Amino acid sequence: MTYSFFISGASSVVYQVYPLNWLECTLVDEKERDQVFYRRKFNGQLTFGGKKLCADFNLFNDFNADPCELIYLLILQDTDIYWEGYFTTSMGEWDLDNQTFTVTPLPIDDYFLWDEYGKVEYNILNVAPVVTVECNGWSYTRNRWLLDVIEYLAVQVFGAGTTVTSRFFTEATNYVTLKASKVLYLTIAQKSDIKNPTSTDPATVANLSFNELTSILRGRFNCYWKYSEALGIVTVEHISLFTNVPGLDLRTQEIAERSNKYRYLKEKMPKHEYWRSMEAKSADFIYGHAWYDAGCVDPDPDSNTTEYADRVTTEIEYITQSILDGDEGAISNEGFVILCNYNDGGVYRTYQMAGIYDTTIRFNMPMAWSYLLKYYHRHDRVLLDGYFNIQAQTFVSAKKIKVQDINAINCNYQSYDSEQYITTELGETYFGGEKGYVDKAVIKPYGEFNFTLLYGPSDNANEGIDADAKSFRIERVDLEVYAYLSEANIYDIYYSVWTNEAFPLSDQCDQFMIPAGTLYQMDLITNPNPIGTVSYNFTHASLTGWDISVDGSTTYDTHTDAECSSGAPAAPPVPDVPNIIGIGQIATCDPLNITWSSEVGATYYVLQRKPDYGGFSVYTTVYSGVDTDYDDANAGSQDAILFTYRVAAGNISGISAWSAEDTYTSDCAI
Repeated sequence: MTYSFFISGASSVVYQVYPLNWLECTLVDEKERDQVFYRRKFNGQLTFGGKKLCADFNLFNDFNADPCELIYLLILQDTDIYWEGYFTTSMGEWDLDNQTFTVTPLPIDDYFLWDEYGKVEYNILNVAPVVTVECNGWSYTRNRWLLDVIEYLAVQVFGAGTTVTSRFFTEATNYVTLKASKVLYLTIAQKSDIKNPTSTDPATVANLSFNELTSILRGRFNCYWKYSEALGIVTVEHISLFTNVPGLDLRTQEIAERSNKYRYLKEKMPKHEYWRSMEAKSADFIYGHAWYDAGCVDPDPDSNTTEYADRVTTEIEYITQSILDGDEGAISNEGFVILCNYNDGGVYRTYQMAGIYDTTIRFNMPMAWSYLLKYYHRHDRVLLDGYFNIQAQTFVSAKKIKVQDINAINCNYQSYDSEQYITTELGETYFGGEKGYVDKAVIKPYGEFNFTLLYGPSDNANEGIDADAKSFRIERVDLEVYAYLSEANIYDIYYSVWTNEAFPLSDQCDQFMIPAGTLYQMDLITNPNPIGTVSYNFTHASLTGWDISVDGSTTYDTHTDAECSSGAPAAPPVPDVPNIIGIGQIATCDPLNITWSSEVGATYYVLQRKPDYGGFSVYTTVYSGVDTDYDDANAGSQDAILFTYRVAAGNISGISAWSAEDTYTSDCAI
């Protein structure tokens, strides 16, 4: 192997130079802190010049006329690019007695611009469009789509034309929860615009850096990012989607023999992990807490806790109530508010749900720490068994915390990739087939690699999350009755509102029907008299399994009669079996689109697929709802897999038999 070294500056003139100590230097592959991508950095110092190579010293001395000028370094291995970097003469050390210049160059790679601009703050209020969100009787008119803000900041860092892709934030079925996604319509706003939504003096500046935003994505959604300069694409996905493929097998290398020694990374095994918001009041929003009672975590109370905090507030009702109570100072004007919304026919409304730790039904509950941990943080925990607050958990995946140092020879430098896992005797023989994942790779010029490998338990199957508790929230403002559902109902829902019962004025009963597939509805009380008392009846079978609250309380006046005198209609017959009309895929790697027939009396449909998300030949439900078509992005992202589908129709009386099966072979050859 022959190495050649070239430098160039602002003039673009290329000079060949001859470092004195190249064989003493190495390249090092490591992940950036809190990131999933590796970078190849220079380790050591290159020394140029000396009394026998005074031409090199004089060349660098000429560059020193402008000590801030970037000097680009290209290292070739034979005729292939081995490494690229840069430095300035002000970064190095000058020895005028021995006529040498010594410097450690920095890398030029896909993340070169990120080094420069990742920490720079930009005004996200420059992002269009501006989005209106309806929440708890308020109209918040100054929001931006979170995904638009991610792309805006990516463009500021990586340049015009940069795009952002994310299955996590765009697929109807979330591949982490395996349930209908609640992150399709996330918005972000400057906090003062949420505190004072009708102010005539709205915020004009909301500065945020790419690094701070990606830290928010990591802390709240367990999402990470990578950038491809060749494609101009920033990819944002959940930690579970960044997987490894097979790489080197060191079992046959003599230099790797008798390396079966390992230790535990205690510093990566905290007993406590905390997540905190900028402001919060109720139990579900205040903080998230994961902890582990196994004896192998770090026992030292001075070092066994990690904490994440950000400038985000998500407890929207705490914000509004503080303003109504005249306690505006409880909520800072600084920071941001992220709202979790759904699309109600072109109107964006904020989800409401019952809490996990406090069962009160509140708006924006999917952004509470209790739910964020349940949904997205069951992956990459310290151990496979632990707790979220006081609830015992078996997690999907855990960190690799057993460490091995091992050496290898690999003269085919171009074939090595640190994102590939490594097979070793230690992993295969002593760890039951565990693979080694690169924590650090020191690459020497003569083909020797010094690896630090990480091992850990195999992942558990991701079976998604248990179904959330269903909440049905009534808010009454005079004659207007607002119904908020935490998820679309699969049956028509009936409930009754009695006004002026046992009151001198005439009483009135209004029965309201909420059609299947609804998340929000407003109805009007028809009593023409002044309203004295209001009571409710929620005994209809369609409300079985729903947690109910009225005006924020689970205690309310109940009408003892079953329903209004007219009653609800008789239960319909079970729908007929639907038929799958077709399955198609528009382009390579696009979702598979499945359509089926609409059946009389059906209020919902269930679509199942095999193989399931884990690749096993068993049926799993991929969709349950009111639509008669579904885009299966997970299936479309896989290549040459034969998928089989079946569908059934249901209503309050039951569910039909399964349809005849239909199949389609996915195409995602890249």
